[in-house]
Amino acid sequence: MSAVQPVPLADHPVALTEPKVRVSRLWIALLSLSNVGLWLAFLTPVEILLPNQIAALDPTGKVIALSWVTGAGAAVSVVANPLFGALSDRTVSRFGRRHPWTLCSMITGAIAVVLVGLQTSVLGVAICWMAVQLCLNAMTATLTAAVPDRVPAEQRGLVSAWASLPQVIGPLIGIALVTVLIASQSAAYAALAVLLIALALPFVLLTKDDPLPPQARPAWSLSRFLRGFWVSPRAYPDFAWAWACRFLVQLGNFMMTLYILYFLTDAVHYPDPQTVFSLSRPLSAPASCSPASPAAPSATGWAGARSSSSGVRSSR
Repeated sequence: MSAVQPVPLADHPVALTEPKVRVSRLWIALLSLSNVGLWLAFLTPVEILLPNQIAALDPTGKVIALSWVTGAGAAVSVVANPLFGALSDRTVSRFGRRHPWTLCSMITGAIAVVLVGLQTSVLGVAICWMAVQLCLNAMTATLTAAVPDRVPAEQRGLVSAWASLPQVIGPLIGIALVTVLIASQSAAYAALAVLLIALALPFVLLTKDDPLPPQARPAWSLSRFLRGFWVSPRAYPDFAWAWACRFLVQLGNFMMTLYILYFLTDAVHYPDPQTVFSLSRPLSAPASCSPASPAAPSATGWAGARSSSSGVRSSR
């Protein structure tokens, strides 16, 4: 179990109390492993498996088909991530607010990943990929919420750094797995599903998630629920800058990686594009967080620790 024991205020639920005790290295490791499994299942299909699968199903219209499949999934994720985050905020369960959602979305997401690999039509791939996005975005929301739930402010930079690094490490592992070790499409999807559960389940089983008492849950109001999704950039400029920067980084990353297999195949005419992509994938991440460098984990942790101790996270 985690060593974190937030200090409650009088008549204030522990689940809603600002954490004061630093989390252990084991807690950080388990959260990071969960994120490795999550991003492995999220990004490996986008970068390798989906392009290959759609190219086999629709060789002449593969570019348009891939854009529709990934676009439909992205549309689902825009709604699913904030929706499930808000629902978990209000969840009353003896197992906590976040862990039930993490567990259910992990299992259903793994099933959806397997189903994607079994599809024989572009429409089937699109529907199953939308299901993957729905489930794994719910998991993303609850794992992300674990940091402010359990980590004191002075440690959040360090923990966030280690929790974010798997976004680079996960697809690297996944790409190596599906290009070097596993040749079958359906087996590759199944392997990703198994790793998702194997890496994320320990965090749910071995860490604490304080329950929200029923009397502490706010009264339901649809208008208040919908208004809660708006965060004013004027009132919270740091949040706005962080959101905008993250959006631009992700946009640039996916603009380069989504169609790179088709580019290597159709424009460069390289005979083995998957191998080239697997070797060049670390270069698609910013140098500061690319695990291609042996110093990357240390640099990431150092930067996070410095931001925690100094209280400075903005580059402005």
